Formats: sequence, C-alpha cells, structure tokens
Amino acid sequence: SQQDLFRFHRYTYQNTDFDLGAPGNLAGGPFGTPDRWKAGPGEKEVAGNWERAIGLYRTSDTYVVQSKEGAALGAVLWYGPSSALATV
Repeated sequence: SQQDLFRFHRYTYQNTDFDLGAPGNLAGGPFGTPDRWKAGPGEKEVAGNWERAIGLYRTSDTYVVQSKEGAALGAVLWYGPSSALATV
C-alpha cells in the first residue's frame, strides 16, 4: 500500500541491531539521532563506516506514485515537499 511506501521512505533501521538512534549506540551521538552530519575531528581514527539510512534529513523532496486501475490518468502522485522524515 502507499502507507507502506511512506513508511519505507522514513526507515532508519528502528528496532534492529543497526538502529541509528538506539540508546547506547555510539552512532546516535549524545542525543540518539539517526542523522549523520559532516565528519568531525578524529572521525578518521575510527575504522569502518556508519550505516546509511533510507530516510535522510537532507532529502529535498519525496515521491510515491500509486497506480490506480480505472483512474482517469492511471495514477496518483503523492508528493512530500521535504525529507520523508519531515512530511505528513
């Protein structure tokens, strides 16, 4: 359903071993945020990479196209004018 697609666009690995904002996860920083900002001093000292969420704060807009059999134009375009994390 379109609701599932909206949810997928907002996904940041919640309730998994890779949850980017989970309490105690170093990747979440002091405030438990799933957002990854520019690397800070000393970041290159740590080997490896951070997981990349599907839902990103820096996404400029979000689209979901829903095919509709029998509709005049055949589809509905759902548009979010911001990141999926910030659209309703």
